Amino acid sequence: MTSPVENPPAFIELMTVLVGGLSGAVFAVEKKFVVSGVVVLAISTGLGGGIIRDVLLADIPAALTDYQYLLTALVAAALGYFFTRVVQSAQTGLMVFDAVGLGLFAVIGAQKALTVHLPVGSAIFLGTIASTGGWVLRDILSGDTPELVQPGPLYGLVALVASATYVLGVVLVGLPPLAAEVLTITMTLIVRLLVVKRGWKM
Repeated sequence: MTSPVENPPAFIELMTVLVGGLSGAVFAVEKKFVVSGVVVLAISTGLGGGIIRDVLLADIPAALTDYQYLLTALVAAALGYFFTRVVQSAQTGLMVFDAVGLGLFAVIGAQKALTVHLPVGSAIFLGTIASTGGWVLRDILSGDTPELVQPGPLYGLVALVASATYVLGVVLVGLPPLAAEVLTITMTLIVRLLVVKRGWKM
């Protein structure tokens, strides 16, 4: 039995780490954390989802075997710390980064599940966990109740939609992986922006 997808190229996952880490760093600066706090939240947000994903797949997390992952998270911390005002001045851009990161985490989590032949439901679940895990760790480390489990924007639902879009597109519709990735990220961006613009709440 062959897998419907191959493991994603490393640069795609590193881009995901950068986006997640930048989100965590800006969040830490907004909380007025010290530099070490910015670094910790950038690392946890950028790498947390992938580590949880790999642990569930019984793999050694890539973040622990390849220095590029940690280095990318540290770069994200620096960018978030020194250019926070630039990012904050473009709220729409920040939402776009957030949505793209969410979609990328979901895609990579689902891809890795499919490469080891997990069933559709499990692949969707793993993609959802991978895309929300880093943000949950960020909230816990900052002393907040995770956004995922409290009334507010439909963050978890957006992650679920992203993961399901990719898995069903590849497995049931038979889309090429690249086309499914583009569709997933586009869908995630549209839904995320609609949630924010229309104020949809859980």
